Amino acid sequence: SGETVAFRAPSFPAAVAATSDGSRVAVGTTDGWLRVFSHGGRPVAAKKATDGVVTTLAFSSGGGVIATGGQRGTAVTWDGRKLARGKVLRSM
Repeated sequence: SGETVAFRAPSFPAAVAATSDGSRVAVGTTDGWLRVFSHGGRPVAAKKATDGVVTTLAFSSGGGVIATGGQRGTAVTWDGRKLARGKVLRSM
């Protein structure tokens, strides 16, 4: 069974991805945050990812990397467990 995670204004989900084993779910929000939750809905980590909306995100096949894309044209990789910022792949 799934768990529900509630968001409050001004932060609403804009992009969602899960690890291949379903152990973690990442949510990119309309106020630029990247939030990671456990399978049970417990918050694991959160970081400000962009000044705009996180429009897309994905986990790598092993779940060790998260890639985010933002409304301001920046793609960034993140450590999939600690959310340490990795490389800025493209900034337009």
